[in-house]
Amino acid sequence: MSLDERDDATAAAQNRSATMKVAALALALLAAAAAGVFAVFKFVDVERARELQSWQARLGIVADSRFGAVNGWLERQFGELTGLAENASLQIYLT
Repeated sequence: MSLDERDDATAAAQNRSATMKVAALALALLAAAAAGVFAVFKFVDVERARELQSWQARLGIVADSRFGAVNGWLERQFGELTGLAENASLQIYLT
């Protein structure tokens, strides 16, 4: 084997080595990017679930307060009806 052939073989081996390093680096970069995208989607899902649970708690509080208000209003209305039903003069007037 001549000196030129050895130099060509050495250069080809170095070229393959450099190509393999670049390919490995590109693969590692791609894997890191995929892991980052997966982590972002997972974070968004967790935050969405947390926010949904927070809204459910808030809406539950609002629903309870509205139930209390409507229940109080109904009790007042039935109290008025009871007062009218027990009014003796109104009973005579209606009969």
